[in-house]
Amino acid sequence: MRRLLLSVLAFAAPAWLSLVFTSQSAAATGYSITPVFTFNSRNIASSLNASGLVAGDRYPAGVDGHVSGFLWNGMEQSFASYPDDLVEFSLTAVNNTGTITGTGWFDATLFESRAITGSLPTLEDLGIPSSEGSDINDAGQIVGLRVENGHERGFIHEAGTTTTLGTLGGTESRARGVNESGVVIGDASLLGDAVRHAFRTEPPWSTLEDLGTLGGAGSVAYGINGAGVAVGSAQAANGVSFPVVFTGGAVQQLGNDAGRANAINASGVVVGSLNAAGAFRAINGVVQNLNDLIPANSGWVLWVASDVNDAGEIVGWGDQTVGAAVVQRGFILRPVTLSVDELASSQPALRAIPSVTSGPTRLAFGRPLEGAGRLTLYDVTGRFLRLFELEAGATAVSWDGRDESGRQAPIGCIFGRLVTPGVEARTRLFMVR
Repeated sequence: MRRLLLSVLAFAAPAWLSLVFTSQSAAATGYSITPVFTFNSRNIASSLNASGLVAGDRYPAGVDGHVSGFLWNGMEQSFASYPDDLVEFSLTAVNNTGTITGTGWFDATLFESRAITGSLPTLEDLGIPSSEGSDINDAGQIVGLRVENGHERGFIHEAGTTTTLGTLGGTESRARGVNESGVVIGDASLLGDAVRHAFRTEPPWSTLEDLGTLGGAGSVAYGINGAGVAVGSAQAANGVSFPVVFTGGAVQQLGNDAGRANAINASGVVVGSLNAAGAFRAINGVVQNLNDLIPANSGWVLWVASDVNDAGEIVGWGDQTVGAAVVQRGFILRPVTLSVDELASSQPALRAIPSVTSGPTRLAFGRPLEGAGRLTLYDVTGRFLRLFELEAGATAVSWDGRDESGRQAPIGCIFGRLVTPGVEARTRLFMVR
């Protein structure tokens, strides 16, 4: 029904570079993509319910513009009634009755955060000081965090009663998701508060179960389905956090790219974000980049998949190229069967393998080039890095991670542009140290 927004990535596509991803998969199943339009603003889509009602936030232009939540069912739906001292608000979840939760900021001077709820057209304050709402189930149980005695603590709120959750030995916790059985997931600190682990707790929520890690220090659970299977991120022994599934006392890593899983539906479809590669979907443990599953040359780069409902519809946000502009916008993906023509038009693709690297990487084309071409690499500022002249029949290029002068490429996002007669494809990778 919802999942929390992934923090904005440390890089963004510059306006000068219109990124177009093309599918290189031979599978016939993909997604149509529909932009989530809101009035005169950038936006993100954070949650959707069984009927496809989307909840999210819009960010008006200008330094003084306030964030405001919205619902969307093909067109923007705005709240008309809310507390007088509400300054701005963010929505994180919508349940199957159309009831939302999120966080409001009250009083222009104090700017205090408080968890909110409501349904169109009315927003209501839960009345919990210094709190945030994270998720809501169909029974109206709301989870989130509150500040008590200077420490963040998870809570569950139902029928006017708020229950504060415990910890895993430390002083802090945060509830991030709740399913229809009232099972709550999130993260909590261990003794000493230096490390937090994912947790799971069942009614009456008196004890927290530590869900473990991948051998590293920390973990977080972000989403849970009706069967009680949780997803999130966990650190491996090398300190890298990977998307994971927490089930049956085990922690299952999804793929080999750093990132996090945000949501899981009743069929076990997992969605989330890979740090440098964008939004992903995982089925039976197999991770696929959602940018490879939408129509070729759509003008979209999908960065975050926030939620998935039981119909397999996915919401999140990305960058949409509109004319000469690149706009941050929410999206909804709906499962479709791609035609033979759509599959054919998705070639040739350009893809970095691996997409996160500290040195060499391979830039692969979806099929042999039909004519001579050029592959150009740029850094995130648009500075030229490397040029490869390609012959007809080429299928890939190996790059050593250096520019034309032999210097190591800078840390951050690297963009690639492949041009052959009548065809252009683009990709990006992330350089780390």
